[in-house]
Amino acid sequence: MRAKRGIVVLGAALAASPLALGVGLVLLLTTSKDGGDNDLGDYINSSGSLRVGKGFVPAKYAGLIEGAAAAYDENLPAGILAAQIEAESGFDPDAVSYEDPETKKRPIAFGIAQFIPDTWEPEGIDGDGDRNIWDPMDAIPSQGSMVCKLLKTAKKHPHYDGSPIELALAGYNAGWGAVERYKGVHPERFAEGQTYWYVQRSSTVRTT
Repeated sequence: MRAKRGIVVLGAALAASPLALGVGLVLLLTTSKDGGDNDLGDYINSSGSLRVGKGFVPAKYAGLIEGAAAAYDENLPAGILAAQIEAESGFDPDAVSYEDPETKKRPIAFGIAQFIPDTWEPEGIDGDGDRNIWDPMDAIPSQGSMVCKLLKTAKKHPHYDGSPIELALAGYNAGWGAVERYKGVHPERFAEGQTYWYVQRSSTVRTT
C-alpha cells in the first residue's frame, strides 16, 4: 500500500458547510490497495455514459454512480462523480485516510467516498438497510447527495472564481467556508495546492 491521494479538509468552517468539522486544518493522505493511477477524465464514452472496465469505472459501481448523480435536480455529470471518487479513494472501499500518514496513526476518513464520521452522521444515506460508511451502496449515494447540495449552493455565487462544479468540488474537499474565504476555488498556495489540484483532477471529463 502507498499514499495515493492528498486530501485537505478545512475545519472550523461555516455551519452551512457539510464538511464543517470544528477542528483546524488537517492533511489527509488516502492509502489504497490499488497502486495504479488513471487519467481521471477518461470516464465518459462518446455516447455520454460511463466507461466501464479495467482502468476506468469498476462495473459494480457504475450504476451506483450514475444513480447518485441523477438523484437530484442539479445536473451533476456522472463522469464528474466518478472522477471525484477516483481522486478520493481510487475506487477502494477499504481506503483509509490518516491524520499522520507517515505512521498511519489516527485514522480520520474512511471508505470509497472518504467520509469523516462527524460528517457521515448527518449526511450518510442508507442505500441498502445498514447505513454503513464502508459500504459503497451507502457511501456513493451520500457523496452524490453532498456534492449536489454544494452544487446548489455554488450556483448562488456566480461571482465566485470557478464554475459551480469546481466550487462544489472545492467545498467537498476543504469545506464551503474555505470557498467563501477565497470567493472561489482555493489558490494553488492554499495547503500546498492539494485542494487546487484535487479540483483540477476531479473536474476534467473528456469524451473518448
